[in-house]
Amino acid sequence: MLSTPNPPPQHTRMRMAIAGAGAAGLTCALALARAGHQVTLADAGAPGRGALWASAGMLAPGFETLFELDPAHALADEFAALCQRGAALWDEWAKTLAPAALGHARLGVLVPLLDAGDEARAQAALARAGRFGVTAERLSARAMAAAEPALGRLRGGVRLPGDGQIDNRALGPALLEALRDAGAVVLGDAPVKAVGTRQGRACALVLEDGRAVEADLIVLAAGIGRIEGAPPLAQAAPVKGQMIAWGPPAPVRLNHLVRHVSLYLAAKPGGRVIAGATSEPGEAGLETDDAALAALGERAGRLVPALAGRKPDEGWAGLRPRMRDAMPVIGEASPGLVLAGGGYRNGVLLAPAMAEAVETLARTGSLPEWARAFAPDRAGLRGE
Repeated sequence: MLSTPNPPPQHTRMRMAIAGAGAAGLTCALALARAGHQVTLADAGAPGRGALWASAGMLAPGFETLFELDPAHALADEFAALCQRGAALWDEWAKTLAPAALGHARLGVLVPLLDAGDEARAQAALARAGRFGVTAERLSARAMAAAEPALGRLRGGVRLPGDGQIDNRALGPALLEALRDAGAVVLGDAPVKAVGTRQGRACALVLEDGRAVEADLIVLAAGIGRIEGAPPLAQAAPVKGQMIAWGPPAPVRLNHLVRHVSLYLAAKPGGRVIAGATSEPGEAGLETDDAALAALGERAGRLVPALAGRKPDEGWAGLRPRMRDAMPVIGEASPGLVLAGGGYRNGVLLAPAMAEAVETLARTGSLPEWARAFAPDRAGLRGE
């Protein structure tokens, strides 16, 4: 609850200051602006050009839940539900932006099975589908070939029909346009140095150039950015990911998203096929490595023969923000200071759910029930 000394004014329109213009920051800002609040958003670089631009725009709650999530994690069930909520919210959010340009679609994910290890992982994943409410089906090799002719020889596969994607490089500009239409102020190349406080309550974002953006509520969504006054336990660590792309035009057509244990492939609007990504914990640089990019290309070629030996047209890197327990953080960390981040591999997928939770907190003083497990005071962020 926001029951603190010097609470914000109890009127409909409040001043909101948000640090970070990635997926979480942009969606939180838009939800708050559309709710009638006065919103100022500040980003250290070009808004929408950080991890959001570098990502794959995957909206894959099924794959993340069944193949990536540790089922023994203390927040496994809550995280699975959060992923499903994020995907469902994108179905609505995309309609209010620029749906034709965003490439938003639930194409479905195909998981190719190449060997006995893949088959064992698939069997374990399918056994968990009922627990997490994920629709999944085992496909024969023939059915996989019919569904995705571009794939090479397989033992079979798994189809997750509820998964999809969005064009992340179109999403940033679409969200920025919607923000400006809603009356928000967006400050680019405006690094946030610190959180200003007054009588124990957060009251401003202090920019590196000395400006102070005063607010009734502060939202930190700055990814791995370090800001004075942010709780140390809520600091995200970087996990670098390198990616490649072919096209336009791409040398192959894909009807689905393809996800393997160490690779994903996605066809994007405009004729690109992207492949990613490496996972390099603790690496905070954005330089690419020729060997790492070549390894991605080789793995892609093993799955899709048309890509074998084809030099990618583009290579880049991004930084995923990972919390100590690999779960997102949503909620009030101290009076007047709200955190919304730590999306890790799923920053785009989870963004509208984070925005909904933050808007609810601003309006009611409490997080919605479904978001409370991800609050900053949880045991997982203390290493318990």
